[in-house]
Amino acid sequence: MSGPPDPDAAPFVARAKRYAALSGPFEPIAALRAAAVTDAGLTTLVASALAAACDTDLENGSRWLIRSGERRFILDRTLKDRADLLAAVAERRAQDPDQAAADLLAALAGDGAFTDTAVADALSAPTPDRPLIERIVAALDRAGLAAPAGGRIVDARQALSRHDRQARRSGFEARGFFGRESETAALIAWLEKPLVAPPVRAAYIAGNPGIGKSALLEEVTGRAGDARGGIVVRLDFDRAGLDVNDLLGLTMELARQIADRLGDAGKPILEARLRAASVTRGEESYGNSSRGSVPPELAAVVGAAVRTSGRPVLLVLDTVEVLRARGEEHPERLFRWLDTLLAAGLRPLAVLAAGRGNALDSAPGRVGLAVPLDGLDGPATDALLVRLAVPPEARAAITDLANGNPLVLRLAATVVREHGVGELPQGMLDKDVAAAFLYRILLSRIDDPELRRLAHPGLLARRISAAFLGEVLAPALGLPPLAPGRAETLFNALAGQLWLVQRDPVARDFVIHRSDMRAILLPLLYRDQPKLCEKVDAAAAAWFARQNDAQADVDAAYHRLQLMRFRDRRPAITTAVAQRFDPATLAELPPEARDLVAGLAGRRSSQLRKGGEAPTAAAPIVDDAALAAEVLNLIDREDWAEGQFVVDQMATAGGLDPRRPAAMAIRAFYWRSGRWQRARRMFAERDRMVRDDTEIFALPLPLAIARFEIRAEFTRPRLRRMLALPGIDALIAQAMRSAGPLARQGALAFVLAANGHRQEPLWSSKDGDAVAAALDSWIPAPDGRRGQAPATAHAYGVVRERLGARGLVSAAAIEWNDLQMLVALSPYPVVAANLAVMRGNDRLIDAARAADARLSQAGGLLSGSPLGLGPVAANPIAGIAGLGLFAEWAGAEAWRRRDPDLGTLAAAAERWRRTIAGRWSYDTPPPGWQGEAGADIIIRRRVQKLANFDDPADWALRQLALWDPADDGPGLLARLRRRHGGVLAAVAALPDPVARAGLLLDHDIPSAFVPPLAILTGDLPHD
Repeated sequence: MSGPPDPDAAPFVARAKRYAALSGPFEPIAALRAAAVTDAGLTTLVASALAAACDTDLENGSRWLIRSGERRFILDRTLKDRADLLAAVAERRAQDPDQAAADLLAALAGDGAFTDTAVADALSAPTPDRPLIERIVAALDRAGLAAPAGGRIVDARQALSRHDRQARRSGFEARGFFGRESETAALIAWLEKPLVAPPVRAAYIAGNPGIGKSALLEEVTGRAGDARGGIVVRLDFDRAGLDVNDLLGLTMELARQIADRLGDAGKPILEARLRAASVTRGEESYGNSSRGSVPPELAAVVGAAVRTSGRPVLLVLDTVEVLRARGEEHPERLFRWLDTLLAAGLRPLAVLAAGRGNALDSAPGRVGLAVPLDGLDGPATDALLVRLAVPPEARAAITDLANGNPLVLRLAATVVREHGVGELPQGMLDKDVAAAFLYRILLSRIDDPELRRLAHPGLLARRISAAFLGEVLAPALGLPPLAPGRAETLFNALAGQLWLVQRDPVARDFVIHRSDMRAILLPLLYRDQPKLCEKVDAAAAAWFARQNDAQADVDAAYHRLQLMRFRDRRPAITTAVAQRFDPATLAELPPEARDLVAGLAGRRSSQLRKGGEAPTAAAPIVDDAALAAEVLNLIDREDWAEGQFVVDQMATAGGLDPRRPAAMAIRAFYWRSGRWQRARRMFAERDRMVRDDTEIFALPLPLAIARFEIRAEFTRPRLRRMLALPGIDALIAQAMRSAGPLARQGALAFVLAANGHRQEPLWSSKDGDAVAAALDSWIPAPDGRRGQAPATAHAYGVVRERLGARGLVSAAAIEWNDLQMLVALSPYPVVAANLAVMRGNDRLIDAARAADARLSQAGGLLSGSPLGLGPVAANPIAGIAGLGLFAEWAGAEAWRRRDPDLGTLAAAAERWRRTIAGRWSYDTPPPGWQGEAGADIIIRRRVQKLANFDDPADWALRQLALWDPADDGPGLLARLRRRHGGVLAAVAALPDPVARAGLLLDHDIPSAFVPPLAILTGDLPHD
């Protein structure tokens, strides 16, 4: 067992953090080397401290990125002396910096391309160098005002945004915009009546690929947005990082774009954004739930800046079908986020959305204007044919054939220009049939016979290069080996078929097929030539696997997935690769492959989907294991809102066997998401049918861990029988290595300790082991001492550090062994945070935020008088927990709301709190436990503190008011008397307020109310 953090480690931690602060994304091992860490124990300690300061789950795999607040502290305070900063820059430059780090160092030093003059010149260049501007933005954003050119960050962001707008606009202008006048007029009319109050609704442009959604969006945005001074914000859900489960991240992105568009007037937004980005110590374990709410200060600052500007906000939501693919609840959750922002002042606001098909049908009330895109009308068709240089005499034939379909129009125009109008098919055809017919005409007219043979099966590949033609396609088709240079010649000829392919914008030695062509022709190819397709896919999968680039990994996976059409075998695909599949690529795969990728990428599979305008109960699904896997995937990615939809559908459908994996997974979901009353009820149904737990060894580990936890909370006799099962020790050890805080630090840890399975104390720089500290505090060591173990000192130190970040100036303001500090390490608030993001619980976060502010201002009821602690900005439930008051708040809130789920969770948190404070609450205590009966030590201290005031009743009412949203102590007291009159009357008969407190706890009165009631019941008449 390693000991608590050694002060001698501090210099190594400081050097590792300095390396990180002077880097972009970095390899952790490089930071440890730079800090000269060699000892194994020290390595663990320094790496843990560094991880606490970094984002460790970046898209680029093993690299970490130091958080903005930590970087700012190091650059602005530790290295605030310019000479120290330049010395650190010189040292870091000697450590082989990559491009991102080299740019940051140059920005801090003010040399190279990052002098103030060089940056100004780059931003004002007539033809901006976009890659350079991207580097400038990244470097200055990280360097801040420590960089000589740091004051130009807003200008740099604006230059980047301006360049992107101009490039996007130029691209659309080059292709031309034709027709859609009625749709354009309707959308502009929609934008001229922006919203000023919830609910938010959008104008939704729906259509198939290639129909012109993006062009219409750009046209309308240009006319009604940019040209009229609107603040245009774009959220493209095909872009990595935009996730409606991360409302903090969405708000940060929206704030960034608005700040960029407002220029100097947006600086308050950037400052508020930086504050919102900081993570309070202790919040790391809250996962997605810590980012599941909108930071109120940031929302208010954004709203104020928008209103001050006098400009409307035009929000563009593109590729919303990606949003829908992630889950049925995601569109509605997005709009609820917008409701919050609108209510916070982001107004006037108009929303345009675009996507394929009925991507918003799961949120029908959010579509204020539906704009379906079909074919082009007559004038628009004529304009496009003129643009495509079609002779006048051929236009009527093309118009009749295409029926307004843009793809058919373009293909037919190509046929006419190159081969004459006589080559067109006669009569009206379905658009897909017409497109396929025209494609074959164009293919047959390719002069080179080898290219003609290669071009059609080439559709099977997402990307094609000269090497791919020679090493994959030609052998698969049985062609003789291509002569040297021949593959390059064929590739260049293929690249010239602009009606079929275009250059890959990333890898210029590849071409990619037009997506609208692939959507029509690929299914036909797999239908008509399956043996050839299997052969090409197998060869392509092997070829791309041999290539050494990240994009080739996706290509190799794509072809292995296509082979699922022919082979009953699931390929091994990594999560990182699965997450890079876009909707268009996914749509090309067979259904079972789509579901496989969805599961790996953390998206929803095709099971339990809903369509139309309302959810429908799904029929029971035969594949129980697949259903369980779907739910476990939702638990793993902490998508509580979507999971709520899925498991409720499954429960509504009925037919679930409580003994089967699907029912077990649903119970686990209810458990993790905070719906504890429902989880407990379902578990009781299972126990009525099965009398033992021998199946636990065959369960997936997440289900086994949930089983242990539920048993520890509600059915401890059954847990004790489980502990007698052969092989259980190994399973417990495995579970504890993988388990989260609830197992390692909750009731289960106490029950295991009481039954001979005490766990080793946990050590890290950001967590303390409250269970180990409590056991040390209440079970004397062999020498008779209590509370002296290193784990105990470490746990108290962790909480003191967190309170220091909230404004605790002096450690002496709190008694050194105030057990309420250990309660601040409770694992139960994480579950409540999950419960708060479930639909129907929106007000729980608001209630927590108000309570966190009240309790922080009151000093958190801690010993001493640490008044005026700061509330937590990101997650107020974490803020309350950090004061050691979660059990009290949850109990009071559940009492007020009459919420059975929160009430069940609060009762569990209260049992844990009492045990930490000396009143064992889990049946038989462990040997040697020397706790106390009656009121626990935390409640006793609060009662005695109130009793010592000159006017105890007045102070008791003040403390009672802390738990009432209206700050109404007398009103809350009256409600307590109405609901618990009999108990209060019995308590009043006791003369001692501490004894009264103990009896109140025995009657399960919420512990928040117990200290003031112990005082106030002394004034009640009694027999």
